[in-house]
Amino acid sequence: ASLVVVLHGARAKASNLATFFRYWPNENYVVCAPQATGPRWTPPDLERVRRIVKRLQRVLPLDPRKTHVCGFSNGAGNLHTVAFADDIKARSGTWVGMGYRGGVAPPWAKQEFAALFMVGGQDRFADAARQSIPVLRDQVRSIELIVEPDIGHTWPRGQLEYHLWWMGVMEGRFSPGVDQNFDWDDDLPEAVRVARAKRSGVLLYVFDPVADRTSADARRLQTGTFMNPRVRRLGRRMEAVMLERGDPALKAAGIDVERTPSVIVLGPDGTVRQRLSGRIDAGALGAALDTP
Repeated sequence: ASLVVVLHGARAKASNLATFFRYWPNENYVVCAPQATGPRWTPPDLERVRRIVKRLQRVLPLDPRKTHVCGFSNGAGNLHTVAFADDIKARSGTWVGMGYRGGVAPPWAKQEFAALFMVGGQDRFADAARQSIPVLRDQVRSIELIVEPDIGHTWPRGQLEYHLWWMGVMEGRFSPGVDQNFDWDDDLPEAVRVARAKRSGVLLYVFDPVADRTSADARRLQTGTFMNPRVRRLGRRMEAVMLERGDPALKAAGIDVERTPSVIVLGPDGTVRQRLSGRIDAGALGAALDTP
């Protein structure tokens, strides 16, 4: 199983924050939410958290390479002391409602650690979160910022599903068709209608739920190419549709898919502009999405 360690905010109860993760054990995660001895996290508290992590790794059937840490507010402000501990080597860290307050990340983070910052658009720490991205960008394997509009200093509950998926991807989980990179729909005719009205286009992803399970190309597409910042930026301007190979909607649209994974870009008029399949890199897909 994987381990998720959650650090609460100042003057808060760990049990309250843990409720956000109450369904994660169904996805083979063990959730640990320690309680600080006082209103804020102190160095002795954080040392105790590290001891708890090592203890759990010894007594539970956990994969030590799949340890994740999250923190909110004051917990996020102290998260680096656990996330970058050499005896833990967390796979990912999620800073919520706070910016990065640590020093230089350890060398191993460049190859092994993924960072996620989540903050409300009205949070007083939103700028601090934004400013953390260039600070850590060259020190970690991957980094991402999510700003949920219209909320203040609170956990962005609208991102819970994405957070669960993201954490799994960062530790190597993959299932064909299980993807949160785009706001996927399964109604191709409606997507074409909306794209025509908006003069945008359609990003169509076709997968095979059986054959793609062992496909390195499908894994690379969902966990790498789709996560490329340029691909996401361009793709999110379009209507996104995900269909299984053999879906009647493909035949109705006159689209034949011989190989998966396959990405088909439709123009504003609904006609096929670009087709890519097999090993699809970010440069090729970005160029296809940027086609006038």
